Amino acid sequence: MKKDEDFIIEIRKHSRILAASMKKILSTRYSAEFLETIYTPIVAEILFNCGQDNFFYDAKADKLFFETMEDFYDFYNPEMPINGGWSFEVEWEPGNYDFITSYPPNIYEKIIYKIFRISHLQLKYSEPKTIKIGTFNKLARKELKLLLDSEESFFPPNVVDLIPYSLFENLNKKYKTGNYPLTKVIWLDLYLNENYLFYLAYIKEKGAKVISQSHGASCKLTSVSFSNEVAEKVISDENNTPKWNKNEKAFPHLRVSRSLFINIKDIYRTLFNKKRNRLLVLIGYIYPGDEPSFMKTYLKSGLILDHVIKQITELSSHFPDDLDFKIHPKQDQYDHSLNGLTKLKTTLKKIYPKSEVITEGSARLLAHRYNGVISMDYYSSSLLEISATKNKQYVYIGPELAIHNDFESLLWDTRKSSSRSDMSKGAYIEINNKEIRKAYGASFFYPISFSLLIRKIIAQNRREQSISQ
Repeated sequence: MKKDEDFIIEIRKHSRILAASMKKILSTRYSAEFLETIYTPIVAEILFNCGQDNFFYDAKADKLFFETMEDFYDFYNPEMPINGGWSFEVEWEPGNYDFITSYPPNIYEKIIYKIFRISHLQLKYSEPKTIKIGTFNKLARKELKLLLDSEESFFPPNVVDLIPYSLFENLNKKYKTGNYPLTKVIWLDLYLNENYLFYLAYIKEKGAKVISQSHGASCKLTSVSFSNEVAEKVISDENNTPKWNKNEKAFPHLRVSRSLFINIKDIYRTLFNKKRNRLLVLIGYIYPGDEPSFMKTYLKSGLILDHVIKQITELSSHFPDDLDFKIHPKQDQYDHSLNGLTKLKTTLKKIYPKSEVITEGSARLLAHRYNGVISMDYYSSSLLEISATKNKQYVYIGPELAIHNDFESLLWDTRKSSSRSDMSKGAYIEINNKEIRKAYGASFFYPISFSLLIRKIIAQNRREQSISQ
């Protein structure tokens, strides 16, 4: 099992190797530093999946070459197109700013930024444009393969086949920077989008500093880090993560901190709870067929599908309450079968005929109608959002999960109750929401923390520039 530190070293080394090799073969105007940035996500994904079955050699004949980075991710990560994919245009607004973000700042954040005199820009997005694909340069790719083979690396034999056309043959055609906004600090966000990534590489080269933190609940929850988690650490100048050790203080997490404000109305919703004797079960998206390789990171062995089905059938032995189910909104839109039966909705009704199966609506808002929620995934982003409420929240932990040891210990040691006295056979625990909020540094004053961090980074950057001059 690779430690994050070792994986970071490997990604940096291989990104440099790939960038230097490209510079030798192509007469591109991009610098080696620029190329290292744009190749980091691809390199991280390739190295992460090197040991996964069928990742490299089971591709369809028409997918031996990829047109764009989004094409690469959509093929090997089926979750991407399910959630809308990464392919879109970025709408540039020229200017010079202190801080650039992809998420829309709320009125509270805007006021604090104004007080701290931080100029900011929110990037916006539009429909993707049609990309004109030319001819794959087989000779150049063969030359690249020879160069990479001469290096001491962990690249798989067909790594050259995996590099998208837009990140090789089409590099020079993509060169355009005239309307890019400049910034001193950028909040790392949608770097799996190629338009955003090229912009990110450009401003990093110009001296901009990159800050980041986990966008959802996957970061630092599994025993093995995902490729995108480690890639973010490589790209970022400052990466903030949750802290499972009670003695460590976490930097305020944006999603959990924002949820504190959103949930101010929770006390009123709780007063009018209409289903006090029922629990709401939250089920994430389930792949009915072959699960993508990254899903293996959540379990020590087996399929998530089989694990969730087993959990569903055993819920009644852990909870005496009546159950309703909230399934992923995309789940019902795909005409797939579940474990050889019928659709998930039909399967749930068969096991729990008195239950209601809900496909639409926010899990956070629905939670207030129930006596509590049961999350089937310990890595669910809804777990973070609901931790900012006063709602009871339960999650399963057991020996078959590939859960981060420190995170598991935090959940177990701070639990309010559990359906079993130990974890050896698996148990549902009532999460201590307060401890989760603490681990993620949730704070009503998060915009002030963000503003102070931005000011600190800008001051450091100025000192570095003055020393270099």
